[in-house]
Amino acid sequence: MSGLKVGRQMGFHKILLYSDSLEAVNSLMRDCCIDHPFRNIIAATRDLIYQEWSVQIYHTHRVNISCADYMAKCEMDIQHGAEVVLIPTVPNDCLHMYLHDQLVCNQSICNP
Repeated sequence: MSGLKVGRQMGFHKILLYSDSLEAVNSLMRDCCIDHPFRNIIAATRDLIYQEWSVQIYHTHRVNISCADYMAKCEMDIQHGAEVVLIPTVPNDCLHMYLHDQLVCNQSICNP
């Protein structure tokens, strides 16, 4: 949800959201049950998604979003105390993964 908030604050009007969790995608695409442990987070994220902008949500395999997966793992190791860290350019450590992911997703392999 933090990434969507940042995208909104930065003025983006079209977001392509990829997740390797089919459960997460399904939770965002339809109402979740009242006893779901993350119901409040899901509802807040859905409210953000359905504002006046275009957010397309896709399920894909983790191998197709390897750069995001790598950066998420690295972020867990950083002791920064902030909710979100903005990285202005793709780190050299995962540039090859980013280029691969971009190629794969542009070829619609990521899309349903």
